[in-house]
Amino acid sequence: MMTSWNAGAEQMLGYSADEVIGRSIIRLLPPDRPTEGHDVIARIARGERIEQLLTKRRHKNGRLIEVAVSIAPIVDANGRVTGASPITRDITRELEGRARLRESEERLQAIVDNTETAIFVKDLEGRYLVANETAERLLGLAAGQMVGKTDHELLGIEGAEFVRARDARVLEERGSFTEEVTLDLAVGRRTFASEKFPLPDLHGEPYAICGIASDITESKTAEAFAAGQTRVLEMIATAEPLEDVLTHLCHVVEERAGDLFCSVHLLQGGELRLGAAPSLPAEYNAAVARVPVAEAAGSCGTAAFRAEQVIVSDIAADPIWLDWRAAAISNGLHACWSTPIKGSADDVLGTFAIYFTHKRLPTETERTLIATAGSSRARTTS
Repeated sequence: MMTSWNAGAEQMLGYSADEVIGRSIIRLLPPDRPTEGHDVIARIARGERIEQLLTKRRHKNGRLIEVAVSIAPIVDANGRVTGASPITRDITRELEGRARLRESEERLQAIVDNTETAIFVKDLEGRYLVANETAERLLGLAAGQMVGKTDHELLGIEGAEFVRARDARVLEERGSFTEEVTLDLAVGRRTFASEKFPLPDLHGEPYAICGIASDITESKTAEAFAAGQTRVLEMIATAEPLEDVLTHLCHVVEERAGDLFCSVHLLQGGELRLGAAPSLPAEYNAAVARVPVAEAAGSCGTAAFRAEQVIVSDIAADPIWLDWRAAAISNGLHACWSTPIKGSADDVLGTFAIYFTHKRLPTETERTLIATAGSSRARTTS
């Protein structure tokens, strides 16, 4: 039973004091919470103070109002609970504001997650506080797996020391630091246009570092490949040994990507013979020293037979590798992309192949580079 009712309560709920005093609070409770009043009374009777109860109250016109209620027991001189003193606060606007803020944050997060730029924030110990989906994807992580981890957990000792040295420079200079960096990540070796800057606390002291990194790997690969291709043409022009030219061509591609191996086979006597594979295991090179030009003769034999590019992303599962699979997998090779090298009459002269130690499909830029490498090799035989 209510014994007092001030002007604020009247304004909030629409009832005058005469309509409320002496009556049960049940009329103010929402219909979906019939036991709330009894539960509160039981807690107060035990002398318990309720710091905050998030609930609803029913306005005189029937509208439900979101409220926060704090209730203190009223105790007499003998310590006996004789009543309760509630303070009720209308939090409708506060909750609406929180909802709008939450919606705004979700929109911002959606924008951040859908950009192709990696965005992250980490504390001064190198532990990630924020990371968008692009940053996580580059590290081979599912959404939500990057936050809470450190540079050492994600990048290993060498990678962590590399980025931590740059973090130290950001903190020392108290400003933005921009550079190109190359890292070996779960998706392979990638090059980034990176910008880092400190985030200050209320006192102006840095408490975290924000990083924004745009993946420029493909454009840098194209630049490096163009320079390497120029060197190949110079070697051809000066009549350097064919094996040296082919080996250099392989190195041009390998050095830029970092996690792949190249080979060149030449068509001789109706079969493919290994011309250069400077970085592939010797055991594997011996196994593929002579490859038939035929369907299901691995990526290279099939590419030469079909006279078209053959992309195998998973050697273990692709049927064209059935007879060659054991040799590849035992040497840690799990993907192979091969492009036929063609002469001026569009006849097949050989193949240029790229191997990976993990399952992988090429990007459009990589498909173009493979084809370009093949054309470079064609010029060496013209």
